[in-house]
Formats: sequence, C-alpha cells, structure tokens
Amino acid sequence: MILILVIINLIVPIPLVVSRILDGLGKSIYSLIGTIIKIGLDMFFIALLAMTSYHGWSVSLGILCSQIVITIFYLILIKVIFNKMEKI
Repeated sequence: MILILVIINLIVPIPLVVSRILDGLGKSIYSLIGTIIKIGLDMFFIALLAMTSYHGWSVSLGILCSQIVITIFYLILIKVIFNKMEKI
C-alpha cells in the first residue's frame, strides 16, 4: 500500500508541470481537457477496481492507473505541440 502511494507521489509532478507549460503557451484548453479526462479515468478505475477487489487498495490503485495514463497522454501532447512549434 505504501509503495503505491510512493509511486503516485513520483508520478504526480509530471502532469502538473506539463499543465503549467501548456498554460504558459496559451494552450489552456488542452490542460482543461486533460483534467476532465483525469477525473473520468479516476472514477472509472476506482469503480472498476472496487468491483473486482475486496481490499482497500482499489482507490490507491485506481488513482495510480489514472495518473499513469494521464502522464502518458500529457507527454505525447507536449511532444506534438513542441514538434508543431519547431516547424513554424
């Protein structure tokens, strides 16, 4: 359980930094879309794991899964935006 929380704390800063970069570039709508996706993923993974697991780990694992997915989404998004900026 504690290992899951440590991993969450290591992953959380990545989407936060990318979100602030997007705000600074004037792409706040992408940050909003990412936040909405993250909330939806949180609810989906927590509900899915709560149905399949009888342990108290479902919330922590659900948050970890959604953080991993949103981190990958943000990193791909920022790479695409930077590639478009280099072409200009």
